[in-house]
Amino acid sequence: WRPFSQRIVEVFDFVDGGVSQRRMYAMLADVALDKAATVAMNNALEFRGGSTSVTLGILDGFFSALLASDRETALGFLADKATLVDSVYGVVSGPENVLDAIAGTPRPAFGSSRVTRSFAGVKDGMVETAIDPSRPRRADWVRIVDGKIMVIEAYWMLREIGVQPESYQARYPKQVILPI
Repeated sequence: WRPFSQRIVEVFDFVDGGVSQRRMYAMLADVALDKAATVAMNNALEFRGGSTSVTLGILDGFFSALLASDRETALGFLADKATLVDSVYGVVSGPENVLDAIAGTPRPAFGSSRVTRSFAGVKDGMVETAIDPSRPRRADWVRIVDGKIMVIEAYWMLREIGVQPESYQARYPKQVILPI
């Protein structure tokens, strides 16, 4: 057994007191943050305050601007030291770099992203986006400090985007089975 840290987000849909759907999004294991990302994450974790309605308004405004390709409005929602933590496509700091990294994320040839669900807490929230609502791909955990987005953590359905963790490949090597 090798200890490691892996961050996941699980979303449950309940119907009549039972779980009707379960979706799990994950980061690759052992994500290392640079100095700027660590400072931003610590600031977000230490922040006390906020409100659910403000958080929901920020999430709705930012993702509406982002999906409408309104860069200037999206920049207005990001803090000066905003950070994007994406274990698949990289960790970047700075509002311009965050928007560039999100815009540079590969997309399918057909369709456009849309927000399928969003949940808000006092100082953070989660937004699910998908091309096809029946096949979600990404969930962003957004941490807010003083009314601005400080950290966006991108969680992926790793199999859906074609990523297999290295530990899975090492444990289960693929072998060709030839007919006798």
